[in-house]
Amino acid sequence: MTDTDTEHVQRALDTAVARGAGYADVRVVDLVVEGLVVKNGAVEALTRRESRGIGVRALVDGAWGFAGTADLAAASPPRPSPRPSPSRAPAPPCPAAAPTSGRP
Repeated sequence: MTDTDTEHVQRALDTAVARGAGYADVRVVDLVVEGLVVKNGAVEALTRRESRGIGVRALVDGAWGFAGTADLAAASPPRPSPRPSPSRAPAPPCPAAAPTSGRP
């Protein structure tokens, strides 16, 4: 991860917390897709596509939200979704965030 990536991640986390997230995680994704077309044993096409992006997942008032962008050149990280409406039923608790008894 580069220093710029670290800045994007920290700013995204700070934004999520400032907007009321009780939990948030940020992912920086590098994706490389290669394609090969072979016809009668001869290579007809070879392609390579690279993309890079950032995704933010947040839990606000019991509801999950997600925002993502592939535009890392933007001045700010992706804006989180608006706060969920109070009429929405809360999401079930995240098992990973639940306290454990120490037993498997």
